[in-house]
Amino acid sequence: MLKLRTSLLAATVAVAAVFSPLSQAVESTPPTSSPIQVTGTPVSNQGMSHFRALNLTQAQQDQLFELRHQQEPEMRRLHNAVRDARIELRDVSNAATFDEAKAKASSEKLAKAEADLSLQRARLHAQRMAVLTPEQRQQMQQFQAANRDQHRGSRHGNRGDRGDMGGSHAGPRHGGGQHSGRF
Repeated sequence: MLKLRTSLLAATVAVAAVFSPLSQAVESTPPTSSPIQVTGTPVSNQGMSHFRALNLTQAQQDQLFELRHQQEPEMRRLHNAVRDARIELRDVSNAATFDEAKAKASSEKLAKAEADLSLQRARLHAQRMAVLTPEQRQQMQQFQAANRDQHRGSRHGNRGDRGDMGGSHAGPRHGGGQHSGRF
């Protein structure tokens, strides 16, 4: 038992020694408020690609531009809240001793931040859709359905002719079955 405990302690120290410089490098990187680091897409461009194919009038383009820029500060704030909550939860889970209460509070904070962001996205989407004519809304729904179908094929086990390994899309972002390691 003592030998096992000593081995575990040595392994823990070795892992900490390996990862300590990495965590310091991450912590020393200056934080940015850019939503592009949270989602990979600038806030002002999220969900806009389908709108470009709808033959919008100049008035509709102006309305969408206004909506996008009115929402940008709030979306940035919400993206930052999600990012900060993820960092907090990661820090709690990486602590030398695990504190269940802190982890639960951090997890709840992250869930609320993500829920607030999802609600704001839904609100913005509804406002954008209200600018469209009935025909444009129908066309947008067709674009979205096609996009959903395309993503379902690559992310949820429908590997087509790629075989068991998933072809070139076997990584965690493409349905390879591994946890993305996001937070």
